[in-house]
Formats: sequence, structure tokens, C-alpha cells
Amino acid sequence: MIPGTLFVALFGKGLTEIVTAPGEYLTRCGERVTIESVEMCPSGTRPKWHSFAAVGSYSNGVPERWHCTGRVHVYTECKNDIVARA
Repeated sequence: MIPGTLFVALFGKGLTEIVTAPGEYLTRCGERVTIESVEMCPSGTRPKWHSFAAVGSYSNGVPERWHCTGRVHVYTECKNDIVARA
């Protein structure tokens, strides 16, 4: 399966935009993160698998980039995925 096809299989169904604007969010493990800027995923379209346009940092100041679906990694869930707005 090619990466784009795998992305559609994973992200094309069921995952929605979680990171929609700058602000405070919560990760899967309960940590609060601050998103400073977001390049919006166009509404009504599937997010591009390579677009990690939510830029922010963890509570300890370590920088990170998230996909608008909240994922840190394209193909897997991890404890640092954003799951909700704080």
C-alpha cells in the first residue's frame, strides 16, 4: 500500500479536525499544550497527510508540530496526540 493510500485508509474515515485555531489543547496522556499558529485544513476536504501545520509547544516549552487531526505521527497514535481543546 502506498503512503497516500494508507493515509486515506487511516484518516479518510472517522478522524476530524481537532486543532482548528491557536489556543490550549490536551494530549492523549492529559498534558496541556499550547498551539501558537495553525494553517487550517480546508473544510470539507481530507487533510493532507504531510501537513503538520499546527505549531506549538508542550507545557515544558519543547516545540512540536501536529496535524490538524491532532496526530503527531501520520500512521500511528501516540501519547502526545491532541485529543481535545482544553
